[in-house]
Amino acid sequence: MPKKTLSNYVSETPSSKGDSSINNFSEGVSKIYDKTWDFVSNFAIEIVTSSSGTPILDVNDLNISVVSASMPSFACNPIEFFSAGQWVIANGRDEVLTCSITLRDYNYMENYKTFLTWYATTKESYPADVYMRINFYKRRDTFQNGGEDLSLIMSFNECLLSTISEVQFNNSTENQLVEFTIGFKVISPIKWM
Repeated sequence: MPKKTLSNYVSETPSSKGDSSINNFSEGVSKIYDKTWDFVSNFAIEIVTSSSGTPILDVNDLNISVVSASMPSFACNPIEFFSAGQWVIANGRDEVLTCSITLRDYNYMENYKTFLTWYATTKESYPADVYMRINFYKRRDTFQNGGEDLSLIMSFNECLLSTISEVQFNNSTENQLVEFTIGFKVISPIKWM
């Protein structure tokens, strides 16, 4: 069945108010209720070395430490020129993608030390030897529809650790956990949605 456009909905709207508009409203609410909406708090991340597939951090330790993650914004360098009295536009080369992950830390900053060591290694090694693969997964939000517990959203194969944020220690708060953010430069994904 072809997807409806907005003009299809406008042409189906009854001109007179009454029971038919109530039915349309009821159908609209039902459609909204029947959607399986995605929550931003239900995700998982996996970071492994591109060369051997070895996890940088144990996947369970990583995912209980993750506070937030940002997938890259996609942008390109557009090609625009004026020819024969009209504008011509096309998408050009992709810009370098960036993503970031914010982590909590434990065991005397074990995660921070792991990524700091990896960052130092990137300065001394050939880039292909220190690339990481980052997989972004979406967890199932409801159990009513069945299906897989995890769904791979996007996978990036050649990621280079490019930034590690500062960690601020503070004597005025006694129960704040250590948090830091790692940033990656990313080549186009190897798996699109």
